[in-house]
Amino acid sequence: MIKNEFSRQDTGAGTLLNGIVSVLEGKYYNCIRELWIELEERFGLNKVCVFPHPHITFQMGIPKKEPEKIVLFNETFKNEKPFLIKVNKVQKFGTRVIYLKVEKTKRLTRLNKKINNFMNQISAQVLDLYEPCNWIPHITLAMDDIPEDKFNSVFSFLKSQKIRFNLKAQNLVLVKSQNMKNFKIIKKIILPTVPGLK
Repeated sequence: MIKNEFSRQDTGAGTLLNGIVSVLEGKYYNCIRELWIELEERFGLNKVCVFPHPHITFQMGIPKKEPEKIVLFNETFKNEKPFLIKVNKVQKFGTRVIYLKVEKTKRLTRLNKKINNFMNQISAQVLDLYEPCNWIPHITLAMDDIPEDKFNSVFSFLKSQKIRFNLKAQNLVLVKSQNMKNFKIIKKIILPTVPGLK
């Protein structure tokens, strides 16, 4: 287990990381992308684009040398049902991250536990912050490059947007990166449609 964040030693040159996320789609994907662009134009913020797709992260880890992880990912989640993402407010982690809070429903909690079990199976270490007891589901709007003297202005601007929506999420995505940078999609599973999802 990795306490709070990957250590500098763990994320040295060439360290590979895997994660499982769900990517927003349709008009809400476009809405957040447009907001990222406006944050860059207004405040010069762009580090959030390390993975250029608005998303919810379920877990991340340093992988074992497991050649069958894509097969395992397919087999584990191919019958997973879609789930609702309920967003109703802007919040912050200290003065480093500003995000959209996602309601932590029972369905999301169960899915996070299942994903954690899978990630522990394929990982040498996983991120403590995304363990079920610690996980705060969210969609990141800005991170790591907010100047201290601009933080309140950025936060006030984002709160003024009054972003609220409910979205049926229909994908789970296995991603990889080098040292928390340049995340890329390895495999995307489209979850089967369920009529009357609530």
